[in-house]
Amino acid sequence: MAMLTVARGMDVVRRSFYDPALASAFTIMSKQVRRQSIVIITGIAKPVSEVITALLLFTFMMQWSGFQITALWWVLILPWFLAALAANRIHRSVKTAT
Repeated sequence: MAMLTVARGMDVVRRSFYDPALASAFTIMSKQVRRQSIVIITGIAKPVSEVITALLLFTFMMQWSGFQITALWWVLILPWFLAALAANRIHRSVKTAT
């Protein structure tokens, strides 16, 4: 029960960062592009990536050690952090230009 409580609490923390950041990232786009982007990201890309991740974890968790899965996670998450930093720079430059 404690693990479920911690997992749910971490989901709340993640959403408290993710939702405002997503809304902020879309503010620099025109209304039409913003709507299309939100639909594609939240309606297609995110669910598909979650399914693929779950399938890969289910497949490899019996064959790989926890260290190997963690190392793979770091390799895969690094491009996301770099993309977030690049998006932040673009967002700031557009905000200061207006």
